[in-house]
Amino acid sequence: MKTIIRNCNPLSEYDRMNSMIDQILARGEQVQSAQSHILPVDVSQTETALIIRASVPGISPTELFVEIEDQTLTIRGETKKETLEDEKIYRNEISYGSFTRSIRLPDQLEVDKTTAKFDNGMVKISIPKIPIVKPVAIKVEVQTNSSESNN
Repeated sequence: MKTIIRNCNPLSEYDRMNSMIDQILARGEQVQSAQSHILPVDVSQTETALIIRASVPGISPTELFVEIEDQTLTIRGETKKETLEDEKIYRNEISYGSFTRSIRLPDQLEVDKTTAKFDNGMVKISIPKIPIVKPVAIKVEVQTNSSESNN
């Protein structure tokens, strides 16, 4: 019977493992930077409205574009980077540039009555729901034929 013995160098295995960890961490940074350009939103509802909150730090209300077309809400804007000539950058994690976020809206909303309020880097968009008309029961009085009751 033959035995196969693998020559294993612990240092090369360690280097290989370090290389794999570096690749994983680098991939995570790429994913994080790609996701940082996505406009974060919260979507909720009350009995009377659909509420969308979006975090838009560094944007003034005049630079924010909100539109509803064909049952799709679109929020658009751009963050601009301010740099000084003698500025030395040590870390650059804030995303700058254009952003757009579109959200498909459900039916049964009064989109023409939408409001948007801006406060401390957050925009709150409220879209009223179409009121549901509750059925009303109508009592119908049953009458008898008076000529039949006399016979």
